[in-house]
Amino acid sequence: MDKKEKRSFDIIVYSMMIVAVIYAVIQTILGNNHELYYKLVLGLWILAAVTLNDFIDPMITGKFDTIMEDRIKYFMLYSIADAGAYACLYIFVINVNLFKEPMHYIFLVIGIILFVVKSSLFTKISVKPENKTVEKDFEEDNFEVDTLGDDDLQVYKYRHRK
Repeated sequence: MDKKEKRSFDIIVYSMMIVAVIYAVIQTILGNNHELYYKLVLGLWILAAVTLNDFIDPMITGKFDTIMEDRIKYFMLYSIADAGAYACLYIFVINVNLFKEPMHYIFLVIGIILFVVKSSLFTKISVKPENKTVEKDFEEDNFEVDTLGDDDLQVYKYRHRK
């Protein structure tokens, strides 16, 4: 995966999110935030950004090739939590003008919780595999290591442990 290629996907996704925020602010100022087209356009725009970030980017950059098989389930949970968090924030944003309605505040809290879950799942995905050392089978249980025979250096005895 090329760093420039990854950076270009990040720039695209961040640009899409900035455009979504600008669109939401302009439509709210114009008073169109109750209209169905506003909600559909914003929802589809966010869906496209999440799909690009969670599925298309890893496919093109080869991230799926580097994820170990036991971590694929964490990646799927990460993607679901990411989509759920953005969906909850989307519901909060499109209903932000309903001050007395407690439901969209509940979606805001759920979205924040899903972002925390998503972050913890991301750390499980991105952990590098541990370097496992291969133990050599020695013919003897005890052996000596001569450290060049210098006076300051000592000879250590090691036992092979099984």
